[in-house]
Amino acid sequence: DKFRYLMRSWDAQRGGQDRTGVDNGRDKVDIDAVDDDSTIVAATVKALNDAATDLIFLHLRAPDSAGHSKGWLGADYMRAVRSVDQHLGSILDTLDQNPSLKERVTILVTADHGGPEGRRSHSAKELAADYTIPFIAWGNGVASGADLYKLNAGRQDPGRSRPAYDSSQPIRNMDLANTALSLLGLDPIPG
Repeated sequence: DKFRYLMRSWDAQRGGQDRTGVDNGRDKVDIDAVDDDSTIVAATVKALNDAATDLIFLHLRAPDSAGHSKGWLGADYMRAVRSVDQHLGSILDTLDQNPSLKERVTILVTADHGGPEGRRSHSAKELAADYTIPFIAWGNGVASGADLYKLNAGRQDPGRSRPAYDSSQPIRNMDLANTALSLLGLDPIPG
């Protein structure tokens, strides 16, 4: 539900004018759904197979919901993580079954936050579990086994520290936007 603003931002009423290629109108979102993870993954697999979809933003909420309601790294959270792993496996199976998809698809995986074991909040600046997240890139245009910090010379691996915003920055989840724009051949978000 927290991502409904994305759908509203690019709908027929509020979407910007199309400045690239054929004018597809103001509505930039072909499929938008807020639903359970299984339904969202089924729609994703269908969109992958339609050969017309260029960008899919997929948020699987089960781990976040479990972490907030029962605490991170507990039994409910781990079940939710296993479920998401199976859903991602379904998407990867779809790619394996269609070699032409493998030639054009890149998957980017990240999270909006972490969470310390047993807690339901994630706002302690001193706890690495609150701010350490995955950032994974796989597929077309991604070198196997590449180190994201070696690919992004302007970014600093923080190791086990949390850098201040006035120092060299690590790769952050907000870098997902410019990574996706680059893969689509579009200009980055300024700044």
